[in-house]
Amino acid sequence: ESCAAHGAEFGGTRCEGDLGTFTVLPEEKSVHYQRRHSAFALHSPASLDWPKLQATSTWLHLTGITPLVSAAARRSWDDALAAAQAAELPVSLDLNHRPQLGSLQSLWDIVAPHAARFELVILSLDQLRGLVQLQCPQRGLPPDASASDEECLGHMEALHRGWKCRRVALCRKRRDPSGVQLRWCLLTSFEDGEITSASTRDTPVVHVPKDECGGGSA
Repeated sequence: ESCAAHGAEFGGTRCEGDLGTFTVLPEEKSVHYQRRHSAFALHSPASLDWPKLQATSTWLHLTGITPLVSAAARRSWDDALAAAQAAELPVSLDLNHRPQLGSLQSLWDIVAPHAARFELVILSLDQLRGLVQLQCPQRGLPPDASASDEECLGHMEALHRGWKCRRVALCRKRRDPSGVQLRWCLLTSFEDGEITSASTRDTPVVHVPKDECGGGSA
């Protein structure tokens, strides 16, 4: 009913359980997510026919949250990716690492074998920092919130040369004391062995979040 009300197509089998819940903690400016007992964490992977579900799709978007939620979720993540690759669908990945579910290293161990096949990998600044520490420690200190776009792009390019996916995007934001946020993206593209870069800093998204529930949830 919720999908129909919002114009979203529902596919697969709906098993018992919560879709997943989150609790906004405004005094802490944070959110608590409950995923381990969600329907997707507890579902049977055999109930999802990914080739059929993707038969009319033109794109598959994955999140790095899924494979760390449960063994069943990991299996379905793998199956969805395999079906998309067999059908030659472009695939994007929002790495979206959540430390509560596992380490960045454990997540990247899952992602790495597929990296070269991704059309787009989306990172946050924290994830960029962590991956630089894991994969390019010779570059010295990884970028922090005060790093310039040029510094971030340099680190993105270094990682991108190893991954060889089509594009890598980094989401950046700045909040002023009044609560207004500016959000923009950096992008590196890999073509014929060469990497080029772009930025939307000159045309940022300006908004004030209603709740402290993260950019994606907002």
